[in-house]
Amino acid sequence: MHFFAFVLFSPDEWPVYEHAVVPAMRERIRRFNIHLEVPEYRPPCRCLGQNADRARPIAYACRNAQALPPEFWTQLGLGLKPPSPHCPRCGGSGRDREGSTFNPEGHFDYYRCWSFGAWLADRDEFDEEADCFGPVARLLAGDDNTLRSWLPHVIVTPDLCWHEQDGDAATWHAQARACLEANREAMAVIVNLHG
Repeated sequence: MHFFAFVLFSPDEWPVYEHAVVPAMRERIRRFNIHLEVPEYRPPCRCLGQNADRARPIAYACRNAQALPPEFWTQLGLGLKPPSPHCPRCGGSGRDREGSTFNPEGHFDYYRCWSFGAWLADRDEFDEEADCFGPVARLLAGDDNTLRSWLPHVIVTPDLCWHEQDGDAATWHAQARACLEANREAMAVIVNLHG
């Protein structure tokens, strides 16, 4: 699936030369690439339920913990079930016995830059580096209907947090607008991600 993202840079982080924008953006989103190998950790076990993958970042963050109490998983607010004490994969710990180097923060496998001018003008131009960036203030200059029509699926903020549409469009519109308003002075690079 392809989805659009705005990768934001604060004014003091913005590259001095235009030819450095795409390499800087690539480095900024590198941590979200699913092919990035991380140190081995024990991922959440499937016996926790269908939302077990949503707990991967937590399992990765707790990778050095010797043991986690079984109730730990149900208190995360992710809708997980308590681990089964008879599970052959985790033995009731909630963490798979098999180690993994899969990136728990991974969301995409490749990207292409999108023309900022084409985005705002609703054209079908696709140019790798030409005009793939612009000020967030320009994105916010239109009315709410304009903003709603070109809102991305993902916003990566200057503090390297991944904000993603997860639910209905109206809720995401409000969250994304607040996120962009909080970063009004930033510059945005428009990226087409595949994940």
